[in-house]
This record gives sequence, structure tokens and C-alpha cells, in this order.
Amino acid sequence: MFELEFKAATGLMQSDDFISLALSGHSVQGVEAFTLNESNSQPLLVSAAPFRVAGNETKGAVSTLVDLSRHKEAERQQFLLMRELGHRVKNRLALVVSISNRTASTEDTGDGFRRAFAGHIQALAASHNVLADRSWTFIRLSDLMVAELKPFVENFRTRSR
Repeated sequence: MFELEFKAATGLMQSDDFISLALSGHSVQGVEAFTLNESNSQPLLVSAAPFRVAGNETKGAVSTLVDLSRHKEAERQQFLLMRELGHRVKNRLALVVSISNRTASTEDTGDGFRRAFAGHIQALAASHNVLADRSWTFIRLSDLMVAELKPFVENFRTRSR
């Protein structure tokens, strides 16, 4: 036997309450709980239902405990990834603003700005693709340079050989 803690119930529900509800004919489904022991706290999904026999008479209770450890770890990992993605998006947007300001300071016409800015954004996208294709791991500087310079040079592949 082990004790359960129902954090969302704020002390209103105890382990024995599930069985009592089931014995009285009521089902309780999908309540999150944690085991209480010295070594660690394990997340669980707890349900209880009456065990009925012929004549719809309640003769006991059936309870189920589903281990949520993997699910909670996946949620935690997803949260961390979303925070990292948000951070990277903010950095990229700051870079786009910087590229825009820099391009505006070097171009005299709207058309010149548009062409130059589009080229810079294409270079940024190309470098992002190289990084993403390699899962943001080891990348040769020459591969990154080729990707970034390609939008600015016509027939880049034939000229780079």
C-alpha cells in the first residue's frame, strides 16, 4: 500500500475517497496524483469505479493507476523546446531588423533597398536551411558561406568550381 497526493485537489481528496466513492456507486476517472514515498514522487493517473455484479449490485471497487512518468517527461521536454524555439525566433527577428536597418543605410532607392534586403533575407534563409538540415550540429564554415553568398552571385555553382 502507498499513499497518494492529489495536488490539484488542494487537500479535498484523499486516497481512500476514491474507493469510498466507487463503493457508493460513483465513478471517478482520470485524476492526477503522485505517490508519496521517501525516494521519489511518481506521477499517476488514478481512476476508480464500482464493481457491479448481477442485479447491478456493487460488490467492490476497481481502481486503476497509470504511470505518467514518460508523459510528464515528454511535457517537460516539449516546454523546454518551446522556450528555446521562442528564444531563437526572437534572435532571428532582431537579426532581420538589423539587416533592414543596415540595408536602408546603404541603399538610396526603394527598389535598391527591396532587392538588397530580399537578397539578405534569402542568405539568412539559406544559412538557416544549412543549419537545420544538419540538426544545428557540426557545419563546415565553407558550406555556410556558400549558402549565404549564393543569392548574391549569379550562377554561383558554376563560378565556385
